[in-house]
Amino acid sequence: MDRILVVGAGSTGGYFGAHLAKAGRDVTFLVRPRRKQQIERGGLVINGRGGTFTVQPKMVQVGEAEEFFDVVIVAVKGQSLPGVIVEIAPYVGPDTLILPLLNGMRHYDLLEHAFGKERLLGCVCKIGAVVRADGSIDQLSDQHELAYGELDGTRSGRLDKLHARIVDAGFTARVSANIVSEIWMKWCMIATIGAVTCTMRAPVGAVASTPEGSLFSQAVLREVCAVVSAVGTALPSSFVDDLAARLGDTRSAQVSSLYRDLIENIPTEYETVIGDLCDRALAAGIATPLLGAARAHLATYEHILATRSTGSQQ
Repeated sequence: MDRILVVGAGSTGGYFGAHLAKAGRDVTFLVRPRRKQQIERGGLVINGRGGTFTVQPKMVQVGEAEEFFDVVIVAVKGQSLPGVIVEIAPYVGPDTLILPLLNGMRHYDLLEHAFGKERLLGCVCKIGAVVRADGSIDQLSDQHELAYGELDGTRSGRLDKLHARIVDAGFTARVSANIVSEIWMKWCMIATIGAVTCTMRAPVGAVASTPEGSLFSQAVLREVCAVVSAVGTALPSSFVDDLAARLGDTRSAQVSSLYRDLIENIPTEYETVIGDLCDRALAAGIATPLLGAARAHLATYEHILATRSTGSQQ
């Protein structure tokens, strides 16, 4: 598990990959030309909660130095994955492990179809970070965790080897015995907070500060939990109660990554986080009027965004 390819040097891949590189791991980033030039000029800068550091990482562009890596960490947005799968194929060998740092569940189906289920590990990534205009990455909260495990829940030798390469690299890293359930619980959380903050165009606390907003937030939570419990995993009552309390905190400034992209006027991964959940609910015969409204809201936003982009190019 010595050679690691990090696909993407954005807020997620850049943050964890930079920490791995700083800790002396053999890390290479697969990047676009513009991002490569940006990092070559000023390094990969991480403004963390504990301080700032810069690494000068190894980088490769698509088509360059096509060789197999021991681990491929996929850290892109869901809408980019189909194209990325084609781009990483030359780097995936017979024994390569793929660790996806994406949201939801759809990416496992796509990666399994392309590379085989035997190459996949499950992963839950928890990080709040953004890329600034100068290319530096700001950590937004104290939470920075990777949890990973075999999709069938077993404890394998390859998992232990991977853990040995990732642990003690400046962030929380742990092996999970039930990673699939953890993936579903994270999806439940980000779909709920994403639907609430994007539909209301406000942080959690602002929504909770009105009676109508509070009722809306809790109704979204009930709807999402009903879907996840039916098509995904059983949700512990403690998890649901905690999420309900977070949604009711009028002091909370919490938003979702969907919301951050929305207010920055850039494309979101709404289909990965909200759309796919709506589709699974429909297949199971479960009504999702609130999630459907959030999906329609974001689809309209994306349509306007695309129209503006097309118009600016004419």
